[in-house]
Amino acid sequence: MNKERLSIIADWLEAGGDNKDGYKFNMAYWDMGREDYTGSACGTAMCIGGAADSFFGGDSAESLDLDSTKTYALCHPLEISMPWDYITPQAAATVVRHLITFGVVDWRLAEDHMGETE
Repeated sequence: MNKERLSIIADWLEAGGDNKDGYKFNMAYWDMGREDYTGSACGTAMCIGGAADSFFGGDSAESLDLDSTKTYALCHPLEISMPWDYITPQAAATVVRHLITFGVVDWRLAEDHMGETE
């Protein structure tokens, strides 16, 4: 696990989750395999995996040095009952910080921050 890169992702999320092109963080939509996210029909490819790809290049599992199970869990918050577009950058940062500290992806920790406005 590349804790330094995960910390960069968490810092970015805590700062609001905007990328250099103005697209905002959104866990509900992604566009796999694209290098140019500006043409995405959903208007964002900035889920955690998309951010990792954008920041560090290549596959998010490889760039974050996570096994496929943890990468899938980080990019697919299956444990939560709310729609994924309710996941705020702060909620995602909570999950990433927990992963850094404990080595476990637990999206249930994010539910207290979901749907908040900033």
